[in-house]
Amino acid sequence: MDVCVNLMERFGKRYRVTFDPVVDPHGRQREKIDPMLQVLRCRFGEIYPQGGDMLAIELRNHPHVSRKLKESGCCMVHQEGDGEVSMLFPVEHFETVAEIVKPHRRPRMSDEEREKAIERLSQYQFAGQTYAGPTVRIETQTSTSTSA
Repeated sequence: MDVCVNLMERFGKRYRVTFDPVVDPHGRQREKIDPMLQVLRCRFGEIYPQGGDMLAIELRNHPHVSRKLKESGCCMVHQEGDGEVSMLFPVEHFETVAEIVKPHRRPRMSDEEREKAIERLSQYQFAGQTYAGPTVRIETQTSTSTSA
């Protein structure tokens, strides 16, 4: 099996790494999913491993972005259709490509923002009490019949 770039390990702290739509990651550990199925979604396309130290970018209906990538000199066209373009580039040129296609970043909080969020949400924090369940009352009827 060909070794490929692990997007999660390499760029996962800064960017949001997702998986190919054919993968159902629920109930599976993220580290155990094949790195070839990792996808970095961007504003203008998707970046995914191609094999070895090569990455691929797929663009749909963004000719201006395609032109910028071609002019940058770091990408080579792999496939080109009417509106779609697939390009390959070495992982060393990731920052140059990322500047153009704008990958989705992970949300970040400063220490001050984190403290404010903790304070704001503390009233909703679990208090450690156990839930005994609903109280059920069973009422029985007694019949009072007289025999003659």
